[in-house]
Amino acid sequence: MMPYFEIAGEERKRLFSLKNNRREVLWEITGNCNQQCRYCYDTRTLGVQIDRQRAMDICQMIREHRWEHVHITGGETLLFPDLAEICDALSAQQVYLTTNLTLLGEREIAVLTKPNVVSIAVSLDALRPAVNDALRGNTVLVIEHLKRLLTLRKQGMITAQIRIHAVMTRYNLKDLFELLAWAKAIGIDEVSCQPVHLDPAHPCYGELSLTAEDLPEIRKIYALEKQLFASRYGNTHQELLEIYYENAQVRIWGCTKECICYIDSQGQLWNCPLKKRPWDGRQMLPAEEDVCSLSIQCMTCLKRLTWQDELSGSGAPLLP
Repeated sequence: MMPYFEIAGEERKRLFSLKNNRREVLWEITGNCNQQCRYCYDTRTLGVQIDRQRAMDICQMIREHRWEHVHITGGETLLFPDLAEICDALSAQQVYLTTNLTLLGEREIAVLTKPNVVSIAVSLDALRPAVNDALRGNTVLVIEHLKRLLTLRKQGMITAQIRIHAVMTRYNLKDLFELLAWAKAIGIDEVSCQPVHLDPAHPCYGELSLTAEDLPEIRKIYALEKQLFASRYGNTHQELLEIYYENAQVRIWGCTKECICYIDSQGQLWNCPLKKRPWDGRQMLPAEEDVCSLSIQCMTCLKRLTWQDELSGSGAPLLP
């Protein structure tokens, strides 16, 4: 039988209470990107970007519905020309930005120093240019810009948490130990090593995808992540990976697709990024079924539907 996480009864009540209290929205503000990451899996909206007026309309909607936490991603978020104005329009919200940090001129600094930007997540997969350049590119530039961000924070210009988001593949697995130790040494607040999740039809599937043979190394990486940064996400990733390698798929039963509202780069609103269902501007519409085939890419749900202390103290049960 396919394994699944069951969310029911009191656990369901705690889950819904948590997410309603957080009031989150995930906004893919642009499909434009200045990098060509080898493992990029989201080409649906590549090159698609809304105009300023639609972006301001979305900001108005966010304010009206009192979403408190706005996660802005892309594409490359800093390519959106009106991002500073967006942050100003969301001055009452906490803004979490994800960026490849290849751009760091006056315009970009004006965005990152906004007082309501509470988190800057920078994509970096390895310190060695030979590795990171092969996966993403611009290694030396991104490291230089990361150090500059830390300097700006020491000067009091930036108040946000500075994080590194590393995509874990077979190609950079051994490099992640060095990346974690270096990030801690220079004052990065958190590193999250997120496993790659490629469709078997992806041209890099065989080269980059993790397998059961990688689990011993993965366990060591997550142990170090937890030790250095007190990370809670490492446990989530590792547990799910191990289930994947044993069973090929994980399903959540009892998920009503109301975990987080998602806005794509065309300005369309959905119940969740994975299994899209329209949102009518007032309430989430019911999903077609009460079961979700969860991907290891689905961090928004994983942070709520797994065994984290904030949900139940002991965590949602894994069925045998």
